[in-house]
Amino acid sequence: ALQARELTQMQTILQEQVRRFGDNIFKEGSVVKPGSVALNTKYEFVKLNTSSNALPTDTSTLVGTSFTGQTSNVIAKVIEVVDAVGSDPATIYVQYTNTLSSTASTAAPIRFDAGEDINNGSVTLTVQTTNTTSNPALGTGSRFSVSTGIYYTKGFFVFTDNQSKIISKYSDAPDADIGFKVVEEVSSVADDTSLYDNQGSTPNLASPGADRLKIRLVIALRTDIASDENFIHLATIKNGAIYSTNEPLDAYEVPNDVIAQRIFENSGNYIVDPFTVKFDLDSDNTKLQLQVSEGVAVVEGYRAARYFPTTLRIDRSTQTVTLENQQSAADFGNYVIVNPDNTKGLPNINVFQKFNLRDAVDYGGSTIGTARVRAVNEGTGTNYNYHLFDIQMNSGKAFRNVKSIGTSTSDYFNPTLENGKAVLKEPLNNIMMFAIPENRPKSISDITVDVQRRISGVTSNGAGAGTVPALSGAGESFINTGDWIAAKADSAIVDGIVFASDGTFTGGPANATLEVLAYVRKASATVRQKTLADASRVGGMESDGSGTKFLSLRKADIFSLTEVVNAADSSESYMNRFALDDGQRDAFYDVGRLILKPGNSAPSGSITAKFKHFEHATSGDFFAVNSYTGQVDYAKIPKHKLANGSRIPLREVLDFRSVKDSDGEFANSTLGGRVHELPQPNDLVQYDAIHYLPTAGKLVINTEGNLVFERGAAALSPQLPIKPDQSLEL
Repeated sequence: ALQARELTQMQTILQEQVRRFGDNIFKEGSVVKPGSVALNTKYEFVKLNTSSNALPTDTSTLVGTSFTGQTSNVIAKVIEVVDAVGSDPATIYVQYTNTLSSTASTAAPIRFDAGEDINNGSVTLTVQTTNTTSNPALGTGSRFSVSTGIYYTKGFFVFTDNQSKIISKYSDAPDADIGFKVVEEVSSVADDTSLYDNQGSTPNLASPGADRLKIRLVIALRTDIASDENFIHLATIKNGAIYSTNEPLDAYEVPNDVIAQRIFENSGNYIVDPFTVKFDLDSDNTKLQLQVSEGVAVVEGYRAARYFPTTLRIDRSTQTVTLENQQSAADFGNYVIVNPDNTKGLPNINVFQKFNLRDAVDYGGSTIGTARVRAVNEGTGTNYNYHLFDIQMNSGKAFRNVKSIGTSTSDYFNPTLENGKAVLKEPLNNIMMFAIPENRPKSISDITVDVQRRISGVTSNGAGAGTVPALSGAGESFINTGDWIAAKADSAIVDGIVFASDGTFTGGPANATLEVLAYVRKASATVRQKTLADASRVGGMESDGSGTKFLSLRKADIFSLTEVVNAADSSESYMNRFALDDGQRDAFYDVGRLILKPGNSAPSGSITAKFKHFEHATSGDFFAVNSYTGQVDYAKIPKHKLANGSRIPLREVLDFRSVKDSDGEFANSTLGGRVHELPQPNDLVQYDAIHYLPTAGKLVINTEGNLVFERGAAALSPQLPIKPDQSLEL
């Protein structure tokens, strides 16, 4: 008995010495030997409908088996089974191992189908039928894992095995504090007969050994811990990313503080091993992933180190502001100067009719090219500016040789020559996209725009007076009547006509039928919508006569190319032989083409091309950012490469470019032609705009090695936030 008592006292003394030593070096819950941590936010779940097919009694028999979808043909291996709890149905967590036989045709992750049966050869289960955003049948949850380690708690250095826990069953963006619950257990001979003396064939039941204390660390969420239970923090999860972890503590904090102060006084904050950062896309469009590499810094004298890459999930800046009465200047040039005496009739700008370019005045000589007129405006003095676009010269011909432009000897105009040559003024100002003042617009509305419109069949009486037919469009009214232009169908522009805002006029030729280029205010203008659609084209190679070989896609506004194959043998791909011309031009949307790349041979037979393109609504006055709403992600709204090589994001302009139909004209709306009436040059388009507000942020590391993303307030001109104390800006 004496020896037993002394041995017990010695054990107590030794344990107390260990505790005192440990308390001097470590805080409660400190990491002695860390276990590596991992967060899997792609833990694929499948909710089950157990009313159709129940789970087996022993669900562990499902783990490791592979189930095949009876409809989708997708194969997945079961990793974990969770029974139904509360409103959550029974759920299996899987790893998809084979999707090659899937019937799905989508860019989304390929999974089982909602409501289908899945079978592993002996057991049939049924996937939950309901599959909504609020109650998905399939998706990704989050699972946290920690490997073996040693942690200091209650005076003991406690060893832990590998452990894992689902921290969010059906979300890949959880917020959680995760760690260990400290579980203390006492084992007696009633629990373990090996504690009896004289072990062998028969324990000595008259001599029980001492009870044993056992401390276990069980992985748990802080929210699972009762008020009378101990919790050791392991990691903080924010928005589905590991925000911070419980790192090993340095021994003897007091000397460390003195040394740190001396280092900071001498050297300040500095980087030892640089950090690198980049943003990646996230599965949630409202978030971004900030990837931060490992690195080492010294912050206020303390070594702040990250030994592994860290992912911070950052909220995108989605706050908006409405800016009223915004204005965009509609400036365009590319015109020839015309004396009104050298004209007959007025161009039909309503359909952008094609005119012949002739090498003699008054529509004489020969045709050397074609062009279209998009607007006619008063120029310097008594002259007029005829704005041209889509100029196509015949081989070997130049625009300077043009002497007249028209369709016949009764419908033409002669450009004013300089030194005997035709001159195109402001040729670089040929872009029919007008910038929005602020970046990142979400949508525009409440639009007012003044446009030019050709009105034909206007008659005058014997006194040269008359009335222009009334407007029928909603919110339309006559405007800028002093800038209107009129002419008889086969005669020169008429000067001296006075138009009133109600459409009446005086001073015209007597008993005449006139064509009028009037200005119309559209106070209820709208944005023309686009719809992303699939299309295909089967045809043979064509040539433009100058060596370029191509396949016309007979659709404008091409978004992407899916495949190009031999029409007779779809296994023979021609994708690498062709470059995609999406049809976008600075001044209009042309028909898209596949252009044969240099050095490639042209296929001899027919080609099948599959692609996506935007179809355009029949109503609307121009394209803008909300033309793409619901069709493509904001980041995927196309850009246009200008003739000068720069790129314009189409979400940040008012796009007045008209669209050619499948025959290469603008007039046929049935074939996809769309004409946008144009503002007067240097006029303003007025509208209200909703803009996404940017934010500015700082990534910092603090003295404990934790990475923190400090976010400023959203604003049109955002300011950087103030750096927190005891941190270093990265």
